Amino acid sequence: MNERHIRNFPAISRANQERLRTLRVCVVGCGGLGGYIIEYFARLGIGSLVLVDGDIFEPSNLNRQLLCTEETLGKLKVDAAAERVGMIDPDIEVIAHDEFLNESNGIAILEHCHLAMDALDNIRSRLLLARFCDHLDIPMIHGAISGWNLQATTCMPKSHRLDNIYHQENIIEADRSSLVFTASLCAAVQTAEGVKVLLGEKSSLEERLLIGNLKEMSFEYIDM
Repeated sequence: MNERHIRNFPAISRANQERLRTLRVCVVGCGGLGGYIIEYFARLGIGSLVLVDGDIFEPSNLNRQLLCTEETLGKLKVDAAAERVGMIDPDIEVIAHDEFLNESNGIAILEHCHLAMDALDNIRSRLLLARFCDHLDIPMIHGAISGWNLQATTCMPKSHRLDNIYHQENIIEADRSSLVFTASLCAAVQTAEGVKVLLGEKSSLEERLLIGNLKEMSFEYIDM
């Protein structure tokens, strides 16, 4: 057993730690949510990460995106993410796609993955990701932030969870402000639920939507 993961025990059993090394997670979006999700899975010891993002880092990302620094400005987000994973654990396989998820590439990107992480920043792309996951029978962990607010839920295949949350007609995007602590907390919740799903445990958010307001420090669940 790799000493780097010794402090995961006993919260994660040795058998489950070994199991994580056999699994592949796709993180769609390598910005605010995605950067933290990638960090968390790399430190947990996941076997393989598929990273998807066609964007580069800009100065406006510095306020919240873990992988954005003065040195990575202008760099592809997936390249910075891949380098970061290699610095944490070079044994993790990284498959980087420097492109946005779209109708033509989704199936090829997601096939052979055991879990998809929604780290996107717009509703239309999230709905597209959910559709691909349904088609491939892949669970997806949804997360979204707006200012001090966050939401997260687990979307099992064919649950049509995001269709129930978002109306596909006349979509209006929320407040576009993004705060670092909101992003990191939402990503932590998503990763925790993702690990449960990967290890065959029931997600606490499989039938519920978590809503959090960090300004009021209030949290509630909506039954789905």
